[in-house]
Formats: sequence, structure tokens, C-alpha cells
Amino acid sequence: MAVQPYSDGRDDIPGGIVEPVEHVVIVGAGIAGLTAANALAHAGVSCVVVEARDRIGGRLHTVDLGGSPGDLGGSWIHHPIGNPVRNFANQMGIPCAAGDPLPQLSAYDRLESRQLGPRELAMNLKMETGYADNAMSSGIREAKRLLRRSSVELGLVTTESTLR
Repeated sequence: MAVQPYSDGRDDIPGGIVEPVEHVVIVGAGIAGLTAANALAHAGVSCVVVEARDRIGGRLHTVDLGGSPGDLGGSWIHHPIGNPVRNFANQMGIPCAAGDPLPQLSAYDRLESRQLGPRELAMNLKMETGYADNAMSSGIREAKRLLRRSSVELGLVTTESTLR
């Protein structure tokens, strides 16, 4: 997978940085932190990502539920046209399939001890839409600010470090 130029669709260069950035500590290994670290690493900036949990991904997390994967966070790309997550998936060659997951989803409200109907589930999902793409855009915007550039490059990053 090659490194490719990536723009979040905005030509602005966020302000706030005067001197060249040589070392960056990124707090949080969610999608925003990992996106910023990816862009900075490809720009040659030394960076370290620190994470409080024993895993990366932040709110994006898949678990094993009786032998089947269950997403506890981002399980699909909302509004794929112009979405930075979809653009990155395309750049990395990650296949995406169209679909409406709502008819197949079910949810249970533990606090109220009841099953959520399709309408309630759709309303709750709409409140959470845009999380991954907004987080990715935040990471790109911060990388642009630190690099003082109007776009960044994203791609596969290899490192000798491991998550501890």
C-alpha cells in the first residue's frame, strides 16, 4: 500500500504553530490520534502515541460475541460520498459494500430494560453518525496545523515500536 496525498477537502492551513515541529506526543490512539500520527510520520516528524487502554482504536472496537464479530463502534461508513473515511478506504484498497443495516439491527436498552424498536434505534444511530469521519477530519486538521500544510499524506506506517 503506497502513501498517497490526502486532503480533507479544505485548503486552509490552521494557525497556531510558528516554528517547525520536530517531535510530537499524541494522547489517545483513537481514529483522530492515529490519523494525526500517520500523517506526521509520513511527513518525517517524530511522534509517539500514548494510550490509556490496552488496545488501540478508541471508540472503534470489535469483539468476539459467541464466535461472531460484534462492532462496539464504527461498523459502517455514513454518507460515503465525500466522507474522509471512505476516501481513505478507497485509497487503501479496502472493499466497501453498500447496505442499509437498520433492518437487521437490534438493540437493548439496559437502563430501561427494554428492546429498542427500529424507529428508536434509527434515532439513536443518527445521534452517533459522523463520529469516525469527524474524528478522522480532526486528526487531519491537527496534522495540517502542526505541519503548516494544506494537505497531508496517509498510508501504511511500519514501526519498530509496539503498543505497551
